[in-house]
Amino acid sequence: MLQFALCFLFGAAAFGQKKFIALRDTPPDSTIAGFFIKKVVDSRPATDSIGYLFIGAQSRKVPVDLARGLTNAFSNYLDRAVPRDAGDLPVILGVDELSLTPVPSGADQELKVSLQASFYQQRERYKVLLFETQVSVSGQEPPEALIRQALVKALTEFSDTDWESPDAGSPVTEERLKKRLDQQGQQVIPLNLLLAGYAAGSNATGWMFSYYRSSKSSHKGWFFPWRLGGEFLQIESQPFARSGIVEARLNYGMFGICPFREITDRVYINLDFMLLVGAETLTDRIDRQSTNLLLGIAPKQSLYFIPDSRYGLVVGFGLYQRLLTSEVYKNDFGFQVEAGFKF
Repeated sequence: MLQFALCFLFGAAAFGQKKFIALRDTPPDSTIAGFFIKKVVDSRPATDSIGYLFIGAQSRKVPVDLARGLTNAFSNYLDRAVPRDAGDLPVILGVDELSLTPVPSGADQELKVSLQASFYQQRERYKVLLFETQVSVSGQEPPEALIRQALVKALTEFSDTDWESPDAGSPVTEERLKKRLDQQGQQVIPLNLLLAGYAAGSNATGWMFSYYRSSKSSHKGWFFPWRLGGEFLQIESQPFARSGIVEARLNYGMFGICPFREITDRVYINLDFMLLVGAETLTDRIDRQSTNLLLGIAPKQSLYFIPDSRYGLVVGFGLYQRLLTSEVYKNDFGFQVEAGFKF
């Protein structure tokens, strides 16, 4: 029995628990003067979260994001943190990167915030890039406090430059202002998985192979790769004895979705849901042949270990279910183990 499967790429879904943080307090006095932030542009290549925290006694890994999104959170906060004075000049802030990650350091969780920011100014009919910086802060303070510190550090560095000079900056286009990872000349490295596995079910056993590919810029949240695969299964003798069929050949294709999500460090959950369409050719005890339409569903739930490195060994195991209109292979329930490579 030969089967080919293809998972199509669908829009990303928002599942799972996420922790939201707010920027409430105004930072301490600083040397920031002469400008105010007129507009905040979220120019990050991946915007599904800003990082993660380990929460609870089980140290559960939870994605973190800013309440109401980065643009609203930064704009509302900077309206208070950098108040507008008479004569101040408007500046546009582009947030090219913002990440929050735990730093291993004993019993208490230390956090690190990295911020990459660009500062622009509108001049007549074009914008100019005035300054770019990348800052980071670490500590055991709450994440919102560290984000505020990183913002103040970036704003202070910009304030200390000669940004007010008429010759400062270089013209940029609107696309540059809203740049994405590939527009910055940085390569988006796709995720490729080539796997082979063994399946053992209640009514069939055999081998399978799969190739997954995702070109998404971030694989920290849910992502939907496309998949090509096949399987060679041998139906057990009991279904033939019950049906009176002596030989069966099933040929079918499957299509559906195969979402992945990282649930903890380097461990991903995969929830395939496939629809099955094909035909079966049957031979009975007096050598009569018949061909029937074959329909079914084939969900699968798996866990995969996928390394963070560019290349590496991938292993996985999971459960699969089958429900079909076949005369001899009506249903199945089993497990599968897989191994392969990330490249």
